[in-house]
Amino acid sequence: MLAATAVVSVWWLVATVVSTIRRRGGRRAVADEGIVFDRGWRLLAAVAGTLASVLALATIALMVAIPGLVDSGFLGRLEVPVALRVAFHLPMAFAVAGGLLIVVTAAGWVRGWWDRQVRIRNGALALTTSLFLVGLASWRLIGWGFA
Repeated sequence: MLAATAVVSVWWLVATVVSTIRRRGGRRAVADEGIVFDRGWRLLAAVAGTLASVLALATIALMVAIPGLVDSGFLGRLEVPVALRVAFHLPMAFAVAGGLLIVVTAAGWVRGWWDRQVRIRNGALALTTSLFLVGLASWRLIGWGFA
C-alpha cells in the first residue's frame, strides 16, 4: 500500500507538471470533446492533489524513518522536540488534504470538469489516497494534540 501510494503520488506530480507545460505551449483550456474547464476548479484540484501527494510522500518517509510508528499509533502528545511532534501530525494533515482531494475529484467526475486523462489521473490519486487513509486510520496514526 505504501509503495502504490508513493508511485501514484510521484506519477501524479510529474504528469501534472508535464500537462501544464503542454497546455501552456499553445493548447487552449477547451478540450476536444467540448468540455470547458473552469480555472478555479482546476486550480483547487491542482492544489488538493499537490498537497495530498506531497503529504503522502512525507508521511511515507516518516513511516520509513520510524518503523515502529505503525505499532505504537499516534505519538503527537509525547514530550519530544517540536519538529518531531509536528512530524507526528503529518498523517492528520494528509487526512485533511486527502479528504479535500476526494471531494474535489468526485465533484469533477460527476460534473465533467476534466478530459479523460485528467479524470484517470485524479481518480487514481484519490483511490490510493483513500486506501492509504484507511491504513493510517487502522494503525491509529491520525491524531491531534500538542498538550
